[in-house]
Amino acid sequence: MASSFTASEAYGATPTIVDPTSALNMGGADGPSGSDTTTWPNANPIVIIGSTTYSYERWFRGKWTGVGTSVTSITVCHHLVTLPGSVLLYGGCKGNATYVQSVMTQSTYASTNITTIDATFTDSSSLGSGTVQSFYEVIQLRVPTGSASGNLGNLQIRFGWNEI
Repeated sequence: MASSFTASEAYGATPTIVDPTSALNMGGADGPSGSDTTTWPNANPIVIIGSTTYSYERWFRGKWTGVGTSVTSITVCHHLVTLPGSVLLYGGCKGNATYVQSVMTQSTYASTNITTIDATFTDSSSLGSGTVQSFYEVIQLRVPTGSASGNLGNLQIRFGWNEI
């Protein structure tokens, strides 16, 4: 049986999971992104304090549902629209491990600079054959002092996988 894929975001301590999400906004709060690319970021800006300020991590979740389907060889690709000035975007895969609440300090999980490359992360492990399977991707903005203000552009995140 083929699986169905849903893009979600996770936030908060428990976590709260929002299915589906059409906008994954970065900002200065650990909350839902909202349904557009301006309302939530404008209400929760990243305030630059010191030499580098971090957005809250964004935990983006790919979720597969379907009885008897094993999802393997998951690939997460990023295609970045140019960010202004010295703003950097970091990313990384958390895989199917347990969710950890977002931080607004340097991320342990979003540790690869994906600002100027089309980054691809691959996890060759199987998610098994349960009825619901999840895979987390973590992204975070790093905003140095002197960075331009405003909304910073778009990032496309694509998931690829094999089904058995």
